[in-house]
Amino acid sequence: MTQPFTLFSDATASGPRSLPPPFSCSIASHAASNAATVQVEGDLDLATTPQLMEALWDAQRSAHVVVLDLRGLTCVDTAGVRVIVDASLSARHAGRRLLLVRGRENVQRMFGLTGTEADVEVSELSPDEPPIQALLAS
Repeated sequence: MTQPFTLFSDATASGPRSLPPPFSCSIASHAASNAATVQVEGDLDLATTPQLMEALWDAQRSAHVVVLDLRGLTCVDTAGVRVIVDASLSARHAGRRLLLVRGRENVQRMFGLTGTEADVEVSELSPDEPPIQALLAS
């Protein structure tokens, strides 16, 4: 007897499929350096970009430099890349700065695939360094 073919399944051979991590944004202000950090975690996609847009808008209103820490992202799609690039270009136009902390390889690859690497400023930090350290590294 043959097994029916299933295109989509809620389980894998090793057990149930896990849901992607929920997306979250957190903002920290660093008044002494006129900077803010935005830390993101989870999947950044079309459904979650409004959260990031709001967080970046809030951070850019109150700080001259915003550090966006991408180390917690598990993946990003083109909608997420577009929001980040637009925020970077907008900051430059206003005489401000958006500095990214390099994320996972699959996250960084999206900037290359979309041809937007030159539109963002990226800093490399070790996993245990706080995102504000990106200001010293750049």
